Amino acid sequence: MVGSERKLVLTFQGKKKSMICNKTNAGRIAYLYGDDTDGWTGREIVLTSEFVEYQGKTVKGLRIKPPPTRSNGKPAAKQNVVTQKDGYALSEMKESAPVADLPSDEIPF
Repeated sequence: MVGSERKLVLTFQGKKKSMICNKTNAGRIAYLYGDDTDGWTGREIVLTSEFVEYQGKTVKGLRIKPPPTRSNGKPAAKQNVVTQKDGYALSEMKESAPVADLPSDEIPF
């Protein structure tokens, strides 16, 4: 129960935090693993953040994505993320063109 409402709450193996599952995320998990929530236990999902509309404002919200897969269709063991400490340089933003080089907004008539 969350307040006076009954809500689906996801817990994660090896983690202390849990997540109240909204309709959108429940639908995504059901698409991956079926409508029976008992069948979701032990299944892998990826949490990501996306911009969502909430009470008329754009905010970041948690969303469910499917786990990465290998060529044989089975989930990958672990997704590696390249960081600067791995010996790779992170990409840098390129400087924008000077204002003088940009096209004019004047209408030629």
